[in-house]
Amino acid sequence: MRRGLMGWLLVSVQAALIVALVLTPQGASWATPTWVVGTGWALSSLGAAWAIWAAFRLGDRLTPTPVPRDGGELRTDGAYAHMRHPIYSGVLLIMVGIAIRTGSVLGLVLAVVTIGFFQAKVAFEERMLIERFPDYPAYAAVTPRFLPRLRRTGRRVDAHGSDEVLPTRSRRGPRALLVVGAAALGVTLVAAVLLIDGDDPVPGIVRDPAISVDGLSFVEFHEQDVRADTTLHGPANGLTIAYFGFLSCPDVCPLTMVDIGRARAALEPDDDDRLEVAFITVDPGRDDGERIRDYLGHFFDDGYRALRAADDTDLRAAAERLGVTYELEAHTPGDDDYGVTHSAITYLIDDEGLVVRELPFGVTSEEIAAAIEASLPVS
Repeated sequence: MRRGLMGWLLVSVQAALIVALVLTPQGASWATPTWVVGTGWALSSLGAAWAIWAAFRLGDRLTPTPVPRDGGELRTDGAYAHMRHPIYSGVLLIMVGIAIRTGSVLGLVLAVVTIGFFQAKVAFEERMLIERFPDYPAYAAVTPRFLPRLRRTGRRVDAHGSDEVLPTRSRRGPRALLVVGAAALGVTLVAAVLLIDGDDPVPGIVRDPAISVDGLSFVEFHEQDVRADTTLHGPANGLTIAYFGFLSCPDVCPLTMVDIGRARAALEPDDDDRLEVAFITVDPGRDDGERIRDYLGHFFDDGYRALRAADDTDLRAAAERLGVTYELEAHTPGDDDYGVTHSAITYLIDDEGLVVRELPFGVTSEEIAAAIEASLPVS
């Protein structure tokens, strides 16, 4: 089997495992009080922050599959000075957090299976890395796969096999790692305090004053390639559930869509009829309107909108207004093999164009449903 095809197959299996975990019945094996949900959410948030930081550190070397890019260089600094696969470590931490929140033995089993899968995926990837980079074995000899080595050893070997101390693995390395981890966990815990309110928590951030989407315009794609200019305003007496992502995303985007679908299914039909899910692509070079509609059709029977910005200026204006961050890996025109990093916030927008609540990645479908119910205008 060609390596490129095998790489995409592994990405597909990874996405399937994540979706299976998200679909695991909640609370099937143990209760999930607020502190359990908060712990799971904290782990998932810390994992997401670590994975995003590692992806940005990788820069133009980032690829959507485990097949390394031609002409790339071996990265051994930043997060890669402490572990060989920090992005995978972040994804695994996300999944462990989700498994804890499910309150299900099946969820934990799926998380363990995913860890085993990543071991096999890394073995496949590292065979190619060894072929591509002669220095990789020396780097691997002193750098763990997924977990940082917190205890310092007396002897250091750099990527060329010498006994010199690597500049990227200096005395400040472990300390910097702990500082980054503590800072991320601190932000997570502060956010958790803000998002949880007593015995009936309603997650999300409510800004004062609320962000307005007035003046932001998009192109909506209907069936039979019918297009129309539109906004993010919610339907009359309802809400738009807006999300910025891309169709090639292997985990965060489909996870979010699955959770939104489960939240809608838990609502009263009359409330669900007042909702529209708007998916706005940050990767217009690959995501056309028809593909976005087909993608959303896998998660929702109705009540969804496939949106693209008319041009890059409009997309950046919307991103700046709403605080969306995204970055496309440098690529040549016509090249479809490139990575994308982006924030993962779900926005609830009312019919006046005000963002009434923002939901971070990692909230459960039950919490999304609660946030929707709390945000719907009183009819």
